[in-house]
Amino acid sequence: MMIKVINIPVKKLPIPFGEAHLVLRGIGESRAKEIIRHTKAKIILADAGLDFELVNFRNYYDIFKNEITPRICSDLECIELSRYPGNYCYVLSEWLCEKGEIIILAERYH
Repeated sequence: MMIKVINIPVKKLPIPFGEAHLVLRGIGESRAKEIIRHTKAKIILADAGLDFELVNFRNYYDIFKNEITPRICSDLECIELSRYPGNYCYVLSEWLCEKGEIIILAERYH
């Protein structure tokens, strides 16, 4: 079942990803790496008008390292797209599921 991203920032994750609440929006690269190293976190990509995309474990590290990391934006007050490769960036947020699982939501701004 595909579910479209209506608005960014995302205020609630759709049910297929489980009941989750936002812990922190605007996490940086170091926090994201810590989560990935020490948990079995899921990474979900969100781009307005497109479907939420769960990153496949097979591509997990490659997508995080090569696609997301160079484009992490931590300055939510002033997002300057020209500072990032391809003129788009990701704002990362940490979500906690009711069963203790962590989700990193990567919201794409372009």
